[in-house]
Amino acid sequence: MTETTYYQEIRCEVSEGIREDGSDITVCVVDEHGAEQYLHVTRGLINVEGGTSYLPVGFVRIEREGR
Repeated sequence: MTETTYYQEIRCEVSEGIREDGSDITVCVVDEHGAEQYLHVTRGLINVEGGTSYLPVGFVRIEREGR
């Protein structure tokens, strides 16, 4: 069986948020089907490394069947 690595962050694109005070941002992530999903998060939640933005994520359950 091939070993799978699960990351605790997902790459995202960052744009302006909806609040006038600038305390939030909008992030775009691509889901497992290739569709773009948009989320509003606080500015401090995003990690940037090497010019790439990452959104921390948590796992609830990993489905191993059918994968």
